[in-house]
Amino acid sequence: MRNWFMVVVALIGGLVLAVLGTTPQPPVGGNADPAQFSATRAMEHVRIIAQAPHPTGSQENAQVRGYIAARMQAHGFTVTEQRAPLDAYSSKRLGNWTGKDETATPLVNVIGYKAGTDSSLPAVALMAHHDTVGGSPGAADDTAGVAAILETARAIGAGPPLRRGVFLIMTDAEEAGLTGARAFFSTNPAADRIGAIINLEARGGGGRTTLFQTSPANGEAIERYAEAVDRPGGSSLATFVYEVLPNDTDLT
Repeated sequence: MRNWFMVVVALIGGLVLAVLGTTPQPPVGGNADPAQFSATRAMEHVRIIAQAPHPTGSQENAQVRGYIAARMQAHGFTVTEQRAPLDAYSSKRLGNWTGKDETATPLVNVIGYKAGTDSSLPAVALMAHHDTVGGSPGAADDTAGVAAILETARAIGAGPPLRRGVFLIMTDAEEAGLTGARAFFSTNPAADRIGAIINLEARGGGGRTTLFQTSPANGEAIERYAEAVDRPGGSSLATFVYEVLPNDTDLT
């Protein structure tokens, strides 16, 4: 009988730890210090952007790009657009959603930049994708990432100057095949100025924010992550599992 009691206690304890380990912290309110990140303020961007599906090439996507560019500029970032053609795979995938011939549809990356005080240092890039699949408004994938970056940009603008320059890379056609990220890192001269990238991507619609994918030789990156995050969450197993899944992110 005592053994069964201990098993039940262990199961209950494990369940409690699992709930505590996956429950996010309460969001910082909208009246927080302007130089502090607030998930409440970020959520306002989600409500505005994720009102309807906005796949690459759609009018809704153009409206989202305009909103993103306007918010970047309002926070002191210089904004440019990068247009590139879709490859055959991406055109076909997009056409499956829209029911139209998308071979002539371009992708449009939105890129913001704020200079740092030391131009000799490599810049840091924050990256997310602004497009969605054809049937979803994409509140999680990846409007949550876009919104978090826009709120970070606001906090950066309200705080003291940073030593390093900051790029905000809002890629297009991620859902169609990572095409916007490929275009940026293969043809945009700004890519050579970047020393580190933080990519925000969706792996579900709730729970804690976790680190689920990194680049190789990631020891120093993991140290920085652990130092900067109050409740860091991640697992090397997640990276291994992600390598064998049939889907990728812009970080790839």
